[in-house]
Amino acid sequence: MIQAELYDLGDFPGALPADSPRNQVAGELYRLPNPASDLELLDRVEAFGPVTPESSLFRREIVEVTLENHTRLQAWVYWLSRWHGPRRRIASGDYAKNSEW
Repeated sequence: MIQAELYDLGDFPGALPADSPRNQVAGELYRLPNPASDLELLDRVEAFGPVTPESSLFRREIVEVTLENHTRLQAWVYWLSRWHGPRRRIASGDYAKNSEW
């Protein structure tokens, strides 16, 4: 879980940092075997340009993550950066439970 608010953007979700610790977003955590090349690939998937972050759809940042067993660690997250279309807040913070697959 991360302290954030989650939004349904239509075809995909987007998260924004939240001020309140009551706002939590569930997600998946992965260990990257080759961080440099793996992040390069993920950046392309998430429409993040490290050279031009201000014009990217998402921005990548390290945040504190809390696991189900309450362990806290640091992990990369992609925050929604630039979005001007419609969005609907997902109050549960869990996109998988609120999306229609």
